[in-house]
Amino acid sequence: MSWKQEILRIPVLGSILHGLHAIVHLNRTRAQIAADIAQLHHLRVEYADHLTQKFQEQQVRNDAFAAQHQVDAELLTQLRQNLAQQAQDLAQQRLDLEQQAHQLSQQAQDLAQAGLEIADIRTFSQDIETRVSGLTVELRHKRAAVPPALAPAPAPARSSAPLATDPKMAENAFDMAAFYVEFEDKFRGTRADIQTRLEVYLPYLQPLIGDAGAQVVDVGCGRGEWLELLGRHGIRATGIDLNEVMVELCRDAGLKAECADAVAYLNSLPEGSLAAVTGFHIIEHLPFELLVALFDAALWALRPDGLLIFETPNPENLIVGSCNFYTDPTHQRPIVPFVAQFMARQRGFSHAEILPLHPYPENYHLTDDGEVARRLNEVLYGPQDYAVLAWNRAKN
Repeated sequence: MSWKQEILRIPVLGSILHGLHAIVHLNRTRAQIAADIAQLHHLRVEYADHLTQKFQEQQVRNDAFAAQHQVDAELLTQLRQNLAQQAQDLAQQRLDLEQQAHQLSQQAQDLAQAGLEIADIRTFSQDIETRVSGLTVELRHKRAAVPPALAPAPAPARSSAPLATDPKMAENAFDMAAFYVEFEDKFRGTRADIQTRLEVYLPYLQPLIGDAGAQVVDVGCGRGEWLELLGRHGIRATGIDLNEVMVELCRDAGLKAECADAVAYLNSLPEGSLAAVTGFHIIEHLPFELLVALFDAALWALRPDGLLIFETPNPENLIVGSCNFYTDPTHQRPIVPFVAQFMARQRGFSHAEILPLHPYPENYHLTDDGEVARRLNEVLYGPQDYAVLAWNRAKN
């Protein structure tokens, strides 16, 4: 047994020592507890700071999320409104397209009906021509069968003015020349309008400017708009017309013009003496045989580099071919562009081409972008006229 144990076994002293030992141990325990409490307080403060920081960070995230949610909600609302507007626009476009389709369908039906009516008119015209030819032959046979004694006396030669014993009949006699002058003034357009349209041909005649030997003949010169335009650009030109009133109008304007038959006039010129032969809205007035003769006479008169220009209504435009062409009662029949081009080549011109002219303004066109509207715009509102340009031997 150690001395410490022996001392502790002493009754009074041992109790005192045990008490002192307990007090010492208690103080140590208190100190440890105080230290632990201080440590816990420090940890609690740190944890509170950590929680506060985390809470603030979470609050920032919550605020950002709330702001993004608000933006998303506004975008979603705007998107829904846009979709609703687009749906409304599409519905309106569908209604517009259906209406346009109905209009196009109606126009197609009208065109089909017009085509049938034109076909009926052509058939009726052919029937009349056939009947007239038959009656002419029958009349010739009947005249041949009349005995000489019963044959009627020869009719007197027809003068330039109709015979009329009644003064009123003489006063009201039809003057074709004066009629056509008034007709052109009414339907052809002003001199300025015509010259503006004719300016498209000036580049083709550019080589003639300043060429003292170059001479142009304009067939069917009318009021002389083309002659005047050529003169302003230093190109010598002569107009030919059967209408004496037109020729006098040209001469009064200081232009060179002659009243003559175009074919006979061209054939009377020396071969290869002209730089150009022109004719605007003339060839549709001629019977086929005379049209061929005009091509031949022009070819005769043109020099090797000479140019032929014939402008005429374009029947590929259905409005022109079925209606506008017949505004002029002296028109014979429309000439299809490729036929005019073929005739020039077939009659001996080395090169011929077609120049489309005068389409309807854009505001006439159907505004739909579909294939049907595009084709209808081509056949209804395309070029109203065209020109066949042909070179004698060499194209410059």
